[in-house]
Amino acid sequence: MHTVFVCLGGTGTQLGSAIGNLYPLLHLSGIIKEPFSMFILDKDTNSGIYKACTGANQRYTDYRYLLPFENLPPYELSPTVYQDMQEGTGLLRNKNYTVMDLIGDDTRMKELASMCWIEEKRNESLRDGNNRDPSRGGLDALVCLEHLTESSLFQGKNGKKGLQNIIDKYGENDVRVVILGGTTGGMGSSLIVPLAKQLRDKKLRIDMVLLGTYFEIPQRNALQPGAVDVDNIGTSLDSFYRAADQIEELLVDTVKNDWRVYYAAMPGFDNTAGKFDKNGAVKRKCHLLELTAALAAFVLGEENSSPGFYATSLSYGRDKQFVDWTDIPLGNILKKPAENFMKLVSVLASRVYPSLCAEPKDIRGNNYLKPYFKKNPADEMETVRNMRDELKIWLQNITQCFEFWHEIQLNTRLGEKDNKNIVTFFPEKDMNLLAGILDFSLRARENERLFGGEPWAVFIGNIKPDKKRLVDANDSRDKLKWMVEDIWSIINSKEG
Repeated sequence: MHTVFVCLGGTGTQLGSAIGNLYPLLHLSGIIKEPFSMFILDKDTNSGIYKACTGANQRYTDYRYLLPFENLPPYELSPTVYQDMQEGTGLLRNKNYTVMDLIGDDTRMKELASMCWIEEKRNESLRDGNNRDPSRGGLDALVCLEHLTESSLFQGKNGKKGLQNIIDKYGENDVRVVILGGTTGGMGSSLIVPLAKQLRDKKLRIDMVLLGTYFEIPQRNALQPGAVDVDNIGTSLDSFYRAADQIEELLVDTVKNDWRVYYAAMPGFDNTAGKFDKNGAVKRKCHLLELTAALAAFVLGEENSSPGFYATSLSYGRDKQFVDWTDIPLGNILKKPAENFMKLVSVLASRVYPSLCAEPKDIRGNNYLKPYFKKNPADEMETVRNMRDELKIWLQNITQCFEFWHEIQLNTRLGEKDNKNIVTFFPEKDMNLLAGILDFSLRARENERLFGGEPWAVFIGNIKPDKKRLVDANDSRDKLKWMVEDIWSIINSKEG
């Protein structure tokens, strides 16, 4: 069954980034066997979240050639669905459109708007987001979604397939749409229900992965308990309550329509993700919840998954002191490939790259590089420097994947039951060192042990290259690829 991801707002797009970072591991671990399709419905194309999601797709395109295991072609990403809908309304030409532009010229509707929103809110630009106000976001969605069938989600754009092309290729019964979004009052909350209802008319299978709270939301500021503080909509729990109503509506529709809805939340993580403002958490560091939600999307796609409403709540420090891999959908399947992939990146950044940066006098005595050259590597410095430059670009492209796991380590307690270290790939000290190495600090060569004390010789000193392959290594890229494959074979061996 072909999967189509639809990322709603900043939170949905953040989930799209997590899936993009996981893409090579999803195939390596057997979770997916073919590329999926992804569409972004997010107004804020200037945000770091949006750029991270589109960048994950582009970086995979650039770094997959050096992956030492079988990998899939890049997935197809269409990032401008909401902009297409805005253009259909004419709003795209109005850079700073407001809620009054959405309402139009009807006198009574204008009067109603003045009762619903203070002047500041009526005149606030909605061009790049709804500022966590579901009531204005819902109006925006109502206006823009009228043009959904004319957008790239359905029609395709710039040579990329739309939903109708995908249905024609796979058949209506073999396509599932997975809606990714947040439920804390932002743009995704405004789009979830109306988008699902529009897609339902196509009689497609619809799955949903929805992110709940993972940061602190302040209490209402109104003097009267339970009162709605209109002036602070978007900065209070009122936004969350409105979004919660949508979950109840989806729960009812799940029973009626055989939907699969996965709701992920992480109470107790307020201090790790940062405080709340009208544009969400100040620091989006809670990648563990994103990992959980991203993998849940593939669990829902398994043949034996049943329609229903699923909920996962991860926490630590209150109910328990750690979150184990078994708490994460497909965690036990993904754990070893993720660990090995991190080791590969670490060895390349911490040992291979510094070796290729060395001066000729130091390279001449490098016992690791020698087997990969017909002559002494110091006599082929142009090839060595080309390999260095190739590897540097590759490491720069892979950095976001590393940081995804590194921030999980820094901000969660994922690990073994009796181990207070976080992601148990490496000790925190070594992970911090590697984070610096990916900025190309060469101090790593002073560190002879990593991976919890294992000597570097386990990963590099035991490599015995097949000299017959030298004939096939026509240039620096071929030679580097061969080198990476040899390291990968050691990492995956019993000795590694």
